[in-house]
Amino acid sequence: MRFDNSEVILEAVIQGADVVQLPKFVAAKAIAPGDLQPILQAYATQVGLPIAVLYPQKRYLSAKVRVFVEFMRELVAALKRDDVVD
Repeated sequence: MRFDNSEVILEAVIQGADVVQLPKFVAAKAIAPGDLQPILQAYATQVGLPIAVLYPQKRYLSAKVRVFVEFMRELVAALKRDDVVD
C-alpha cells in the first residue's frame, strides 16, 4: 500500500496492514495506549525528519511569514520536549 498521509498510514497499521516506519510524534499516539508495539528499534534513525522553512531573505518580512516561522519554531521545540517514544 502507498499513502501520502501519515494519519492514514497509522490507521492502516493499527488495523493490521503491515509494518511501518513513522515519525515519533505520529506513532506515539498509537504506542502509548498499546495499539502499536515498536519493533526493530536498533535500526531506527537518530536524525529524524528534517524540517525547513524557506522564504525570501528580505529586510522586512511580512507579518504572515514572521508569525508562521515563529509558530514552526515553537512546534519543533514542543515536539522535542514531548518526545514520548524512545
